[in-house]
Amino acid sequence: MLDSDEMSRALSWFASEARMRREYNPAIIFHGGEPLLIPVSQYRECLDKLLAENDGLNFTFQIQTNGTIINDEITAFLKDYDIQPGVSIDGSQGVHDSQRMTADGKQSYSLIMKNIRRLKSEGLNVCGLMVLTRKSLNAGLEWLNDLAELRVPLKINPLYSAGEAIKHNELSLMPGDYADYLIRVYKYILDNEINISLTPIEYILQGIINDFTPRGCVFSVTCHDSFVCIDYEGNIYPCGRFADDKSDIIGNIHTGITDQGRKTLERLKASRTSNIRSECKNCRYVKFCNGGCTVMNGAMCKDFTKFLDYLYSEGLRKYCKYLTHRRAEICSMIYSS
Repeated sequence: MLDSDEMSRALSWFASEARMRREYNPAIIFHGGEPLLIPVSQYRECLDKLLAENDGLNFTFQIQTNGTIINDEITAFLKDYDIQPGVSIDGSQGVHDSQRMTADGKQSYSLIMKNIRRLKSEGLNVCGLMVLTRKSLNAGLEWLNDLAELRVPLKINPLYSAGEAIKHNELSLMPGDYADYLIRVYKYILDNEINISLTPIEYILQGIINDFTPRGCVFSVTCHDSFVCIDYEGNIYPCGRFADDKSDIIGNIHTGITDQGRKTLERLKASRTSNIRSECKNCRYVKFCNGGCTVMNGAMCKDFTKFLDYLYSEGLRKYCKYLTHRRAEICSMIYSS
């Protein structure tokens, strides 16, 4: 558990690093574990101190929660500091409940959907985060309708056999599974005209249509200039994915990023530019992913290749057909009025 003193030190170090990098609009994401187990009073104390000491920085705050312990105190805290909550929701009710039980062994899907509605009713912009496991590959997609109705955007992250996930190989995806799921979701939302923002589908489609690198750290060639992660012991990592197995620690909040840590960052940056993997150099999609996430070490390659192959063929034809239909529908509404 991160205590008050260590939290303040972590936030203070982060603010100084932001100023050093001339990042005047830094974003802070409280992650876990379950970050809402930390008392609200501690968050208020530490954030008040951070804001008072750094009036030259325009902070934004997010928090990633399992959504099971939302109450009046937490809701007020999120509103007071304009913190965007991300809620973990792992697919359909059956899949989610099999993977995310409450501390006392109860199912949590109905509870978190109730809490999402509560947060939305208070004017908070809630987003969803799905960890895609093998259990969801053939499960129904009707639950996406509920998120669309609530106007909750969703990010779909794949669970590969890496970091903590090595302990759960029964849930880990095989190469190509992630792409197959994204294709199935893509077809579902177009066929059913569901108005929902889904990443990375949305980012990749925008990249193809506009011929630029999609948004998101997985695609960005400069990802290691944009992130740091601090764990509960004050260790600093290039990003949160490295913290899973405590690899590539680049420093500590008490001493800062070490010289060796700076070299590590340069090595990681080079792995997406001058020292990109040989199999990536001649790939037709390298301009989109720039070698992909350095932690994954090519694990997502087959999935993105398969998904891009689909979008560049049947996927774009399907999207054009959908847009033509929507245009006719909208024009009909305008003319009839």
